[in-house]
Amino acid sequence: MPDNHSQDVLDAMRKYIFNARFIGLPLEALQAQCFFINMDIIDEVDQIGQEISYYKKHKEEFTILHADKHIVIKGMQVIGVYQSNSEAFARTIKDHEKGTFIIEHPVNIKLKSFLLKKA
Repeated sequence: MPDNHSQDVLDAMRKYIFNARFIGLPLEALQAQCFFINMDIIDEVDQIGQEISYYKKHKEEFTILHADKHIVIKGMQVIGVYQSNSEAFARTIKDHEKGTFIIEHPVNIKLKSFLLKKA
């Protein structure tokens, strides 16, 4: 387990890589700019990107199945469903390393705003 400073550096690298990949920076350009970044971190961030795509692709289904819950996705599958984001994180971090999963809160925005207008 890395110390707090090392973990902060890893988290900063993950954030930088994710943002660079999000804007479409090719892997080769990222490697050229950041020769010091371990390929495992780049692979990990790319995995997170795939999980986000998986969530977006199945969002309507998740909204029906897990309405107003917090779901944890890792490796293109739902590995947990919880009442709150903090509960999802606290329970998932026990078995999975931080940064290797995503937590999403599928809600039907149209239905929610309709219900709020009715209230």
